[in-house]
Amino acid sequence: MRFLVRLVLLPVRIVFGVVRRVGFLRVATLAVGAAVGMLLAPERGAELRERLRRELERRRAGSDTDVARRVRLELSHNPRTWHLPQPTVSAEGGRVTLTGQVPDAAVRDELVRVATGVAGVHDLVDALQVGAPA
Repeated sequence: MRFLVRLVLLPVRIVFGVVRRVGFLRVATLAVGAAVGMLLAPERGAELRERLRRELERRRAGSDTDVARRVRLELSHNPRTWHLPQPTVSAEGGRVTLTGQVPDAAVRDELVRVATGVAGVHDLVDALQVGAPA
């Protein structure tokens, strides 16, 4: 029982020690400021974090031209796809379209897999044709 009392009193003593050293007025000002800030905040913390995350992702993604350029760069420099026939890449609103001829389905799948992993690609349209050109 004594242990529990000491365990409870220790944080209380620490808090009172901090208040005594810092000053009651300063601690009270900090507490009131935090409470007012929480009450006047226009949106909750989780909503604000989500909005900031979306905005950062949008800025990081860049324009459609930047996204298409990054996909082309990744396809031409990735160790699994640099030697493959490179498709034509176009982007609009985060939707990337790959068009062109590829020798087989495995090549198409690899190109699609690598392109999907590029930042800013939200959707991928696979318009690649498998087989020799007609």
